[in-house]
Amino acid sequence: SLNPQATMLEALQGDLPADLRPRIPAVGTKPRKHTLRKLIRDLCAWRALSGRELAALLGGRDHKHLVREFLSPMVNEGLLSYTIPAMENHPDQRYFVPAASTEEGGTMS
Repeated sequence: SLNPQATMLEALQGDLPADLRPRIPAVGTKPRKHTLRKLIRDLCAWRALSGRELAALLGGRDHKHLVREFLSPMVNEGLLSYTIPAMENHPDQRYFVPAASTEEGGTMS
């Protein structure tokens, strides 16, 4: 039997827009931080994704590390928003790109 993570990943990859597919890093590679940040933004602009979904899409990274190093800081900078802002650690938490966020991630005043 497939583990649920693998099944989730297959479903996500099957839905990925053609322009995002080639940008997904290969397993075991370490893309530059700014490259990964831009990819995370573009993925979350495509649709709201959980930390686990993003970690799976990005080559099976540790989702806690992803949240700590990328997702939480990006939320703080206004690049991403929570679908459940009142509860950061909600199990159904997803990240999405807010309408007011600029391409380069201008600071929200």
